[in-house]
Amino acid sequence: MRKNLLLILSMFVGFGLFAQGYEQDFDGFTSGDYLAEVDTDWTTWTNAPGTAEDAMISDAFSVTAPNSVVVMGTTDAVYPFGDKTSGAYEVSFDMYVPAGKAGYYNLQHVFASEWAVEVYLNGDLSSQISAGGQELTNLTYEANTWFNVSFDINLNEDLATMYWDDEEIITWQWSLATDGTAGENQLGCANMYAGVLTGYTEDPEYYFDNFMFNEAVEVVYESGFDMHTSGDYLAVVDEEWTTWTNAPGTAEDAVISDAQFETAPNSVMVSGTNDAVFPFGDKTSGVYGVSYDFYVPAGMAGYYNLQHVFASEWAVEVFLYADGSSKITAGGQELTNVTYAQDTWFNVFFYIDLNEDVAVMSWDDTDIIEWQWSLATDGTAGENQLGCANMYAGAENGETPMYYFDNFTFISLSNALTPATVEVDTDEIIVEIADGTAVTETFSIANVGQENLEYDVYPTYDVEASAGSAMHNVGYCADDVTQNIGSDGAVSRKIAVLLEPSLQEDYIGTTLESIEVFMADQALDMFVKVWAAGETTVPGPGEVIYSASFNAAIGEWSEAMITDEIVLDGNPIYIGVEYFQPAAVYAMGCDAGPKTPGVNWSSTGPGWSEFSLDYNWAVRANTVGDPFPNWMDVPVDFGMIPGGGSETVGVFMSPDGLPNGQYTGSLVVAANDPVTNYTEIDVTLDIITATNDLNATDAVMVYPNPTNDVVFVKADAQIEQVIVSNYLGQVVDVYTTLGTEGQINVSQLDNGVYFLEVTTDLAKHTIKVIKK
Repeated sequence: MRKNLLLILSMFVGFGLFAQGYEQDFDGFTSGDYLAEVDTDWTTWTNAPGTAEDAMISDAFSVTAPNSVVVMGTTDAVYPFGDKTSGAYEVSFDMYVPAGKAGYYNLQHVFASEWAVEVYLNGDLSSQISAGGQELTNLTYEANTWFNVSFDINLNEDLATMYWDDEEIITWQWSLATDGTAGENQLGCANMYAGVLTGYTEDPEYYFDNFMFNEAVEVVYESGFDMHTSGDYLAVVDEEWTTWTNAPGTAEDAVISDAQFETAPNSVMVSGTNDAVFPFGDKTSGVYGVSYDFYVPAGMAGYYNLQHVFASEWAVEVFLYADGSSKITAGGQELTNVTYAQDTWFNVFFYIDLNEDVAVMSWDDTDIIEWQWSLATDGTAGENQLGCANMYAGAENGETPMYYFDNFTFISLSNALTPATVEVDTDEIIVEIADGTAVTETFSIANVGQENLEYDVYPTYDVEASAGSAMHNVGYCADDVTQNIGSDGAVSRKIAVLLEPSLQEDYIGTTLESIEVFMADQALDMFVKVWAAGETTVPGPGEVIYSASFNAAIGEWSEAMITDEIVLDGNPIYIGVEYFQPAAVYAMGCDAGPKTPGVNWSSTGPGWSEFSLDYNWAVRANTVGDPFPNWMDVPVDFGMIPGGGSETVGVFMSPDGLPNGQYTGSLVVAANDPVTNYTEIDVTLDIITATNDLNATDAVMVYPNPTNDVVFVKADAQIEQVIVSNYLGQVVDVYTTLGTEGQINVSQLDNGVYFLEVTTDLAKHTIKVIKK
């Protein structure tokens, strides 16, 4: 038995939510009209609306009064589906064959060229169905009776099923032609033709009504909670749900209840400290529907939200007050003029189109608010992601939170793109330098997924703690602290500052000696912390790698010494503090800004959020030691690769400042691939002739650098050749016989990093030049 999705579909069709869809009962036309003339979604075999090929509107029979469409005589009506080659679709219509008449219809991969399925309905009530090399002749139907015909066609899986009145008739490999030969995996058209099977003499005549074509709906999750027992904890009996701190069965968990319900006998009650969470799977593409029924008892308050990123970024928040008013915040909008009825069930529905970055919330089929989905509730730019639903016992103005929800449904309305999937050429890069000349190596990054791949590339070095006593102050906050941040309510708070790879470049090999913090007011139970980098698809720090209790002075910079050896090697780390903030205390200091984007983070729960104000946290690092030379440089260290694309990344390697020897490290590709966050490429540099052994009489001068038009090259020896290459190592120009000096014209080149390989009659030099 086929699961009937029509009730679910009806919720969405009413909102006009299908980007690809058609539904027609033909009742808005006049009996006698030609179908393809009054409905331009239809045509005929030779594209001749209004001729004998065209079907006709008829009031002789109908499922929904007064009309249907009659096919008889030489009718040859065609509904084009748009030659779909991916996605999943449903085609449905009601059909009626008068006694003693015949019916016929087909679906085609390619119009007028390749048939996918053919169905003959004969006057003796027998049939012949051909699809995928199968031929069924043992099925009968009833004359003078309406019955439903429907097809589920999944082009992504190359599979199709036909149903009559929800009973499965035949399943086959969709791309096969009717005779079983290989064909096109494409949905071309439906053909309602006045055809009769060879050997039968009855006249063709049949009627069809309620023709539908829609992208298929996938029910990802649906529960009325009626199979559970009143008093059960929701996240214990239904593992699709969790709680704010992932603690099923605790006071955070919502409870199954039979006190109220929209469908008997149960719903879910949220009250007290309940904080139930339904994760949607961090969707970043596709179109989705979220629906549930909601009930607030008289005198109580309700609250729910949807989040882009769990515990970090809210998409929409809804407060339902005890007097029947509400406050709805989404995309920088705040609505306070929408009322609801207490002691009454009503439906809440969200339409979320990540592909178009738009969302709509409706109550009982009435649109309440529409907004740009990726914006946070305050209107600031956020993630275009569907993270979770949060059914929280929240209330304002001292009200008591208590409500019920039922029939929670999460539906995919269109196929999401496959996630960004990174493929990196991880062959070890081995470079040998014998003459002191810098070189450029390349490697490839590919995206074999469909969503855009965003990546960063940074070098890390296999270094031990360096010698030396030089001290370095590393961070973003200015010396002057002018702001203090906190909140009116008591809360545990974490503050973190990212020491990103680009900031570490000048401090490779130095050891984290201490962390400086400026506390503007008293905080309790303070710890100084160091975190490793987290997942690329989850905001903020990862695991804690160092923690120690710390007492900070008030109103001045305080220094917490680090007792573990933490060496800066290029890998990102976060430094900061964790403390308890009493009510009405604004403890953490900040500078006057502007902030450095992406480095200031805070948390009062399980997730992290980037600091929204234009300041920098008053947190800095002190390191000790003599920095190690950076011998790897990635001039273009970030990018975006569309689905199916690839890019070549150049890496500039210089022996400057390094004695003879072997040096190792890695190039790290950090990507938004949800499975492979980080990919490493091992790198080895062998220097067998130190850079200071070059012939001193073979000096080369390049100026000005940077430049915007001309570079002058001078040498002590004769310049035989200058090769100009981009950061990928591609040659863009060559100059010869310049003598001991010459001009290199770069005015026609795009702005960026280039390399001049200058060959004299004594040696070869590679010099990095920046074109502005």
